[in-house]
Amino acid sequence: MAKILIVDDAFVIREKLRIILKKAGHEVVGEAGNGLQATLMYKRLQPDIVTMDITMPGINGIDGLKRIRSHDENACVVMISAMSQKAMVIEALEAGASGFILKPFNNEKVLTVIEMVEAQYLKGFEDSTDLKNQMKEMREKKAGSDKKLTTMK
Repeated sequence: MAKILIVDDAFVIREKLRIILKKAGHEVVGEAGNGLQATLMYKRLQPDIVTMDITMPGINGIDGLKRIRSHDENACVVMISAMSQKAMVIEALEAGASGFILKPFNNEKVLTVIEMVEAQYLKGFEDSTDLKNQMKEMREKKAGSDKKLTTMK
């Protein structure tokens, strides 16, 4: 099971994630409320996986992701986002996010993504088809929306 750092400015979300992850046998090694705290805690705690909200005050999740990845290019960071933030999800994936969880989430969604990331990045499995397909679909949707915008001009 993974050592996980939870990053979200909303205590209620951190608490929900903590309960889901601990029930599944993961160890929550820390919690942070913004990207700066996440970066400092990552360096100190060296978690296996970070769950990080995208929208937070101060240093947001994408900037936090970039800071963590500049410190450790192999860091596993799972972004958490509302569906209305598709462009930001794409930006996070391009910045090196290992996966994403869309809000609202439930136990199954969270654990499915964590297990895929764990299999792909921590256990060295070569085939994490579901995660790769999700990332590919998001990139294709972004490319399609960019083409629509270009056509409309």
